Amino acid sequence: MSVRRILILILFSSWARAAPVAPKMGDGIDLGLTARVFKDIGSFVALFEGSTANQADDRVYHSLLLGGYYGISENWSIGGFYRRAYGLRHADDWVKPGAEWSWFDSRHRGEDSVLLDATGKFMLSEHWVGEVKTRFSNNLFNGEQDLMVRPGLTYFWLKDERPFLNFLVQYEMDFALNYAHRELNERWLYIGTIYRLNSYLDVGGFFDNKWQAWHSSRAYLDRGGMPYTVAATTQVFTALLIVHL
Repeated sequence: MSVRRILILILFSSWARAAPVAPKMGDGIDLGLTARVFKDIGSFVALFEGSTANQADDRVYHSLLLGGYYGISENWSIGGFYRRAYGLRHADDWVKPGAEWSWFDSRHRGEDSVLLDATGKFMLSEHWVGEVKTRFSNNLFNGEQDLMVRPGLTYFWLKDERPFLNFLVQYEMDFALNYAHRELNERWLYIGTIYRLNSYLDVGGFFDNKWQAWHSSRAYLDRGGMPYTVAATTQVFTALLIVHL
């Protein structure tokens, strides 16, 4: 073997070892719990929400949300919220802190977001209600802005002319507004039920089919990697507790 070929092989081997590695995402199951507390104050409805989830890729997610809705008409309400969350994953969390590429462990990283909401609800019949929700979020941690659009349909099972059991289906799309080439980042399909125990307490649960995408991290591109988009599909099971004060 010639000296030239040996040098080429050495250079190629060195480049191969140094080449960045794109993440490989796997499907899985998330298990979560969400609790919400509502308080009616005239046309204003205050909301406190706490959520936690053990996610498929060994992530742990926690969040607290505080804010409320204000009814501006019979069908429309607007809202504003503040959220503190731990365990969120962003595209730039794909890094190489040591010898291997990996996702940054964000379970202890707190991120603050401001959320603005507009929700419309429309009676379609005695039992059916249609809903469309839009929500703008601004993550103060990294400046990322998203727009969520979620249409839905709810069936109210009445007992003594009062709803006591609800069935719902919703489809959510989350769009990146100022990053990730302004692409669709997440899709959620929700199927759930809520049972009213009494005038103060509801219990229920959701099954969600979640699709989420990430794009090339800056650390990866800075090391000469080719741009990528990776996605994961997760089955999410969430227990729900709702308190009305």
